[in-house]
Amino acid sequence: TANVQIESSSGTALNFGIDLSLLDMNGDGLLDLVVGEENFTGGSANTAGRILVFHNNSSSGISGSYSSPNLTITGDTTSPGKFGAFILY
Repeated sequence: TANVQIESSSGTALNFGIDLSLLDMNGDGLLDLVVGEENFTGGSANTAGRILVFHNNSSSGISGSYSSPNLTITGDTTSPGKFGAFILY
């Protein structure tokens, strides 16, 4: 049963959730939620894209909110790259 719901306040414009993965991003042995958002611009004219990471903690599972992920990695804003369109491991 899913115990997490994270929604983007921007609707579908940023393609929040275009790709999802469960990876141990912080080395604690628990799978964290990694979410791609390929159309994020970061205030530039280009679709740099980004990924947002929501950490898992053993007592409450994956938690967080769209406005405060545990980690955000943004693509290069100087050229259209759509970082986050695919999350490979």
